[in-house]
Amino acid sequence: MRRAFTMVELIVVVIVMTVVAATIIPRFSGNEARAAEQEARNVKEFFSSVGARAVLTSQSLQVEYNSLTRQFVMKTARATSDPANFASEREWLPDPLLAPVKLEHVNVRTISADGLPGDVVNFLIELPVGRPRPALVVILGQSNTGETGAWRVELPPEGVEAIFAKTDPLDAAMPSTGTSQDLDASGMGDTPW
Repeated sequence: MRRAFTMVELIVVVIVMTVVAATIIPRFSGNEARAAEQEARNVKEFFSSVGARAVLTSQSLQVEYNSLTRQFVMKTARATSDPANFASEREWLPDPLLAPVKLEHVNVRTISADGLPGDVVNFLIELPVGRPRPALVVILGQSNTGETGAWRVELPPEGVEAIFAKTDPLDAAMPSTGTSQDLDASGMGDTPW
């Protein structure tokens, strides 16, 4: 006599497998969304560090995004030969105090400086000492094909803390942002504000 599975046993096994799959699959898809949001928060922390560094030091800075390396890097101008000689040649090098932010779970959708769109393939902006800093805005979207999350990171011109907000993933338009205005340059230096 051959022993075989009964129909009841097969149904029980299918039901158990369905319950297990229903509890495990959302956890895996949720991990991707959590990783993407954490990466967007890392970009926010990066821009906050850039803002604090721009306000607290007397160094010109550069912020660079390269789509090939998929990372944000802050660079500082450093002397290539004699650091004590201010007339010596300077080179833009990655800052050793701020680690680059590598993007694996999010894509850069748009970048702007003072409301002007930037190149998302290779974005580079200098933040010189003694001049107003532009408002920097980055829109990040989840990398997977079924995008469910998008985030907006903004570094205001006067602020040291970047602003982080969840945004609509279908909204590809650049959000409006306040831009810095030099009152002296516009002839309104004596005007109260």
